[in-house]
Amino acid sequence: WEGCGQRFPIPSLLSSHIASKHTKERAYKCEECGKRFTTAHYLRDHQVIHSSTKRYKCDQIGCHFETRHQFQLKTHRMRHTLKTPPYPCEIAGCNKAYYTAGQLKVHVKSRTHNPDYRRRKVVNKYRCEWTGCTKAVQSRALLETHVREKHTNERPFVCKCGRAFTTEKYLQLHMKTHSEDKPYQYQCQYPGCDYSARLKHSLDIHHRRHEKSTPFECTEEGCGKSFAAKKLLTFHVKRVHSGRPYVCDWPGC
Repeated sequence: WEGCGQRFPIPSLLSSHIASKHTKERAYKCEECGKRFTTAHYLRDHQVIHSSTKRYKCDQIGCHFETRHQFQLKTHRMRHTLKTPPYPCEIAGCNKAYYTAGQLKVHVKSRTHNPDYRRRKVVNKYRCEWTGCTKAVQSRALLETHVREKHTNERPFVCKCGRAFTTEKYLQLHMKTHSEDKPYQYQCQYPGCDYSARLKHSLDIHHRRHEKSTPFECTEEGCGKSFAAKKLLTFHVKRVHSGRPYVCDWPGC
């Protein structure tokens, strides 16, 4: 590639380099969620999130950390073996330090040290082609997320408990509720109810079921529905009141 100069011992590494650094071609597609990657390695690493098995566990006594990614376990172990993170920020007045060079690189480029971060021009070149939608975003991945959240409600990221989510981020946030480190500390006090939750917010929503409280009302004309939680209202609006472009053409349906 003109002006590059990088050399590699085997052809596959060269091909991966060209795809990730120059052409940005994402030829490797995940069949589960549709996300695309520049190399087969990145695709395999991503596909682990669709598995309910966490293969990599910390062997430190008393530590319950586990992950699907080997590199995350390696980074985690540094917290046990190193007194201080090995990658300190060298910018004057900053005392931040990180366990990987990648984390440090992200920090240096962030708004913390980059005065042009807020003023940089954002190019939203990926436009939603859904009828009537004018949304435009910076990347193909963000566009795919937008379509799932606002239009199709497709939820390819599934937790072992059965709940499904539109993005990997939402799945990871949800999985924290299953952490062994966080007990079911919030108990329902209603007589005869044995419900318990890890989060106070979840218990508050549960209490509304006893109180028959549904403070989140649908504002669509003529609807009148109300719900105990805002997310239930959001799901109702998407399911009942949002446009449905796919119409069944079966006679009498």
